[in-house]
Amino acid sequence: MDVKTAVKILRKSDSYVCGIEIADFIQQQKDTANRYPEFAEVIEELEKAIKNHVPMNSAHEGYAVIKEELDELWDEVKKRNPDPELLRMEARQVAAMGIRFMIDILRPEKADERG
Repeated sequence: MDVKTAVKILRKSDSYVCGIEIADFIQQQKDTANRYPEFAEVIEELEKAIKNHVPMNSAHEGYAVIKEELDELWDEVKKRNPDPELLRMEARQVAAMGIRFMIDILRPEKADERG
């Protein structure tokens, strides 16, 4: 997560996030991103999906989207010589859709909108 994103998250609070000072929180995010650059890839994929596709309307729809992405990963895994780049892309899409599910379906404000 970059500093700009962290600041957006932190605007809702004072100088602490769950008991951690903002500067420490931002440094933790940077450390995590440096240790696991795959997170940045997943976030990029998630942002692309949010920009290009309407939100998931139900848990059933979300499951279907995740399953479709997982099936595409499985198809690549089963190949005699799977392409590492395609494996990475499909795994990234599975992860992004899992997060999208949590955003679109499981956030409390989303449940209120659905009634």
